[in-house]
Amino acid sequence: MGRIYNIPFGACFLKTLASFLKDHSKLTSPFALAKTHVWLPTNRGVLGLKESLISEEKGSFTLPALYSLADIESKNPFLLKEIDALPDAIGAFERLALVMGFLPATMHVKKAFSIAEYLITLHDECIISDVSVAQLESQYDATLYENAPAHVQDAFQNLRILTHYLPEELLKRGLVTESWRRQQAMRILANDLTQNPPDYPVLIAGTTGTVPATRMLLKAVYDLPNGAVILPGLDGSADSKRVMSMRSHPQHTMFDLCAYLGVNPGAVPDLSGGFDDFANNRRHAVMALFKEPPLDKCEESGANPILIECASQAEEARVISAIVREKLFETNLSIAVVTPNQMLTRRLKSELYLHGIVANDSAGAALKDTPVGGFLMNLVAFLQNPSCATFIHLAKHPLCVKSNRSEHLAYIRAYEVFLRKKQMSWDAGGDDCIDAFIGQLKFMLGRRSECRSFYDFVQFLKEVADVLSSGALFDNNDGESAAALFDALIKTPPFIRQDFEDAFLLLMSMAPSVHAEEGLGSRVRILGTLEARLNTADVVICASLNEGNWPKTPENDPILSDSFRIKVGLPSQRRRQ
Repeated sequence: MGRIYNIPFGACFLKTLASFLKDHSKLTSPFALAKTHVWLPTNRGVLGLKESLISEEKGSFTLPALYSLADIESKNPFLLKEIDALPDAIGAFERLALVMGFLPATMHVKKAFSIAEYLITLHDECIISDVSVAQLESQYDATLYENAPAHVQDAFQNLRILTHYLPEELLKRGLVTESWRRQQAMRILANDLTQNPPDYPVLIAGTTGTVPATRMLLKAVYDLPNGAVILPGLDGSADSKRVMSMRSHPQHTMFDLCAYLGVNPGAVPDLSGGFDDFANNRRHAVMALFKEPPLDKCEESGANPILIECASQAEEARVISAIVREKLFETNLSIAVVTPNQMLTRRLKSELYLHGIVANDSAGAALKDTPVGGFLMNLVAFLQNPSCATFIHLAKHPLCVKSNRSEHLAYIRAYEVFLRKKQMSWDAGGDDCIDAFIGQLKFMLGRRSECRSFYDFVQFLKEVADVLSSGALFDNNDGESAAALFDALIKTPPFIRQDFEDAFLLLMSMAPSVHAEEGLGSRVRILGTLEARLNTADVVICASLNEGNWPKTPENDPILSDSFRIKVGLPSQRRRQ
């Protein structure tokens, strides 16, 4: 089969890979494809390759075994005993509770959450980059620390949580982090491939090996007798010395991987299936921009992209919606909107929904942006400040008193008019139906004052939200996500003594994204920039790719400078740029 190939940028990665797999199986035997194992970075890539294989073949055939690298640790598809024997991973909320417990109890919850989130992110970066957390403190410049301002010294003291207290507590509990478990699972799989090479073809495609554990797995597959590595967008014609000397060069990662594998980038063959003249011209135009010096003039790439400048994000969403509707109703083309901006994604989905179009959003929606999340936020806002405004927002939410929604909404609208005219408090009352609802809220506020711990508050909030929604809160996908959040917080509540409402809103931002089932199979897809690298569509709309948003401007590291991060082996803050 060969060892390493490249799918040039400009060609659809998944379609080209599907053509390669089909052509190879025809050259060997009809059952070669069924015996082949293909590994891709994400589950989305697995689904995309499956669709591409089905579209390539008109008759009946057997699909290869498709795996996602993200599932190696969580699902252990290869049934390796060593992976099952790994220690259990600490939950996200449990680790957050652990780190926040080491911070001063008098610290405001927002500041404590920010510090804990930074330390957890840094901890994961150290594990993924194979950097010892103890090395961070040992290489820190003592002279710089002594002469630093007080806030820098405080920040460095917080680093001791990462280098001392957290590892000791994890060891005491017999737990590890999820990122450590994932890296170890990849190393175990790589060792198993080396010691027990399979007799069937194994391909690993679409990853560039930025993580040491992934790179080790790539090396193991590359060394297999029937193994192959397929890179995305390698430009072998680039100047190797220049690329390797520039960490910011877009080809640096793949050239570094080639050096690790002992391969000359210029000798890696291209898989050009599905690579037409139009894409080829555009590819050469893009390649010319990376020459030194760049060419002043490039050849025309066929049909040039259309640039539409918009005055605001709302206008941008309306323009995209108009293009999507035109292509959707007048043609049978597939449409992909590529954007890293989640706010634009929300606006666009709302615009499309007004016209009865449901897009398939690969990123999903944050819990706070769903109906259930909005209801919980309105409820928490009322608990913090029981005013007329928060009362009306809560009462008018579609999930509030859902069992008798139409009658409740009619009473609330009339009551709002009454409050506005009389300039009275939200608990003025005056109608039996309204008085019953107000009495329910007053009882709820009384119970809130009895909550002495964050554990009590979470339990109270779950019960009250379920009652106010008439038991309909946890029904749909967003409700299931909210229920999982409550269960996790009840099981391992963070150590919080005050500001329970602020703490809950911050923790709600950590809940997993909610994916709607109604968008599956839609011809309109909204993709992130990394996912778009493996996919294609007949109509591609690139949106909100503005400086500062893509790539996102890196935030300042409060403890480690960029040069220090590179010195100890951590990725630069500007790596994505």
